[in-house]
Amino acid sequence: MAPRDHLSPILFVLLLLCAAQAAAAGAPPRPVYYTDIPGITRKEADGVERLKRLRPEGLTYAMIYSDASFIDANGEVGGFSRIFCKELSGLFGISVIPRVVEWSDLVAGLDSRAFDLSGDLTATPQRREKYRMSSPIMEREIMVFRSAGRPAFDLINETVPLRCGFLKGGAIYDRVRATLAVPFTAVFVDSIREAAEAIQNGAIDAFVSEGRMDSLFETHEGIAHQEYYPLLYSSVSLSSANPEVFPLIDVFQKYLDSGGMRRMAEMHAEGVTEYLRHKLLSQLSEEEKKYVEDHVATGRSIPLAAEHDNYPASFYNEREERWQGIAHDILAEITRITGLRFEIVNAPDAPWLSLRKMVEDGRAAMATELMPTKSRQGRFLWPRSPYMTSNCALLSRAATPNMTIHQALGARVGLIRGNAHEETFLQLFPDRSNGVAYANSMEAFEALEKGEVDLVMANENLLLSITHYSERPGFKVNIPLTLPGNSYFGCNINEPALCGILDKAQRLVDCSGIAEQWKRKTFDYGKKLAQTRIPYLFSISALLVIVLGLLLALSKKKEGLSRRLSRLDHLTRLPNRRHFDEQMREAWDKAVKERMYLSLLAIDIDHFKRLNDTYGHPQGDAVLREFAGVFENAAKRHTDIVARTGGEEFSALLTNTDPEGAFLMAEKIRAAVEAAPMRNSKGGPPIFITISIGVAGIKPGPCDSIEDVTARADRALYEAKQNGRNRVHAA
Repeated sequence: MAPRDHLSPILFVLLLLCAAQAAAAGAPPRPVYYTDIPGITRKEADGVERLKRLRPEGLTYAMIYSDASFIDANGEVGGFSRIFCKELSGLFGISVIPRVVEWSDLVAGLDSRAFDLSGDLTATPQRREKYRMSSPIMEREIMVFRSAGRPAFDLINETVPLRCGFLKGGAIYDRVRATLAVPFTAVFVDSIREAAEAIQNGAIDAFVSEGRMDSLFETHEGIAHQEYYPLLYSSVSLSSANPEVFPLIDVFQKYLDSGGMRRMAEMHAEGVTEYLRHKLLSQLSEEEKKYVEDHVATGRSIPLAAEHDNYPASFYNEREERWQGIAHDILAEITRITGLRFEIVNAPDAPWLSLRKMVEDGRAAMATELMPTKSRQGRFLWPRSPYMTSNCALLSRAATPNMTIHQALGARVGLIRGNAHEETFLQLFPDRSNGVAYANSMEAFEALEKGEVDLVMANENLLLSITHYSERPGFKVNIPLTLPGNSYFGCNINEPALCGILDKAQRLVDCSGIAEQWKRKTFDYGKKLAQTRIPYLFSISALLVIVLGLLLALSKKKEGLSRRLSRLDHLTRLPNRRHFDEQMREAWDKAVKERMYLSLLAIDIDHFKRLNDTYGHPQGDAVLREFAGVFENAAKRHTDIVARTGGEEFSALLTNTDPEGAFLMAEKIRAAVEAAPMRNSKGGPPIFITISIGVAGIKPGPCDSIEDVTARADRALYEAKQNGRNRVHAA
């Protein structure tokens, strides 16, 4: 360890206190100064101190324009690069100054040592001969940029050769050449601006680069982007060509190895929020900016009227006693970007008509959903775009024969009083004698279930509320209508600034992704409910015949549940080995047929037996459960398959993912597990675990076998464990 002669005794004591406090909290202490990093040698410390003496003016950190390095309203560099340079400055006691430059200038500047550092280069064997490079500090998804006037490319079956642009000297081309399934011709450009102009004038069909470039392409009209297929990620490293700076890179690598990736993840999240906030503020009017500033400065919240029964847009979950839904998740994201707070001002059982009245008279500034209709124009304000797209529909019981719109003329139709669909119904059926109004959606569905009405006029998403959340099967969309039933936030007529902010902020939030998560979400409260009923069923022996009848009626449902449970691991609730093997066989056949990559991760919790011996098997089971949650969340794509395949052994199958992309995903999972505290059931400090991962990938052909890939992944896992554990090894 290098000497601390340059630190005052008081500062040294403070650093020790900080480290002790972090250790007491159960997390590894975060280095406050570079000499706190484990494993620093005297030679490395001397090199850093020499660099500080040679460069009292500081170091330059060059990045090209992106969402990680943008110019803010004050003309300064913002985003991850600003935060990262501030972290480096504090860590090493030397000013690190971010600079935004063109790609060609960045490479030339590094080579000429005009720039000391960059976080924009992907490490390759050739570059490592020229630069000192750390392990990856950032992952970026590869994207394809094209003219917005043409449809998305079919990157699996396209037959006409594409003219694809690449940055000259970049590392993306080699990876695309090895993975792109369709024919293409490469065109190399010197800058993003040149690529945008080439797309606009038709010189190239597409430009392939990291997804972060979309921030620059926003300044060029008519350019859209799509995901590269198969999924690829680009990793970038902290790099330098200046030998005087090499000791700083070496020390920073030890910072990453000793848990610094946890702080890197925090900085990435902060940087994304900062970029989105900058992007939003650049679009707001002066009135809208003042609205945000006043509310944030005073801490004043925005009164919100929330529907309690409009699943999945907004509902009050009585079982969990909290508000949930798409609208609330989107508003949480808007809060993160703007600092605005939204406060629900109605009771959980308030009827819809009272909520609409609250917005109209100003007691609430906005509602979670208020659909624009002709009768509401001039009384409310709406963002220009909905946060969820859907259609109207006439819903019925599952046993009801499918009808035509003409047959619906003679049917009894349930309506939700005051709902926009009631107005739509009156437009479809001017003679409203066949309409029956109910106070809310649940009353309408209960009437449908009892046979009081034949159909219910509603948004087709309302079916999810009944079948998913309320767990009541037996309903269907009988007549889909090509009439928009899209979901909008609705604002009081005197809230134009709020409405404008919502409109612009919605475009920065992944509203469709949030909506899709809720549409696919299922609930299972039946088991908990059944457990509370069991004592009563056994205590009423006189009603044995009724009990037998109920069991007979529920047998089909239980049979389906039993089949599902037979495929799950009882402890972690992940798929078990049997189910994983079945899914892997299906994915393998599809990959062979469609010529796609398939990658397998073999995962083992390090020193799990020692954990069981130290804390006991109940704690070991608790760790397995918590690990399963972290593992599943880290592999976020819905196409990935994760499973528990042994005691402390787990597997992940990554579809459409080449070996390099799988390695990056494995490293992401490993880092997420390393950073996640596991609850100590004995009340002590949290427990931290690590994992070893073996990676094997293939684009399978008819002569390849699943067994071979599985064996390769197992051998790679063995190598990872032999080389010290807590690492990823590729076959």
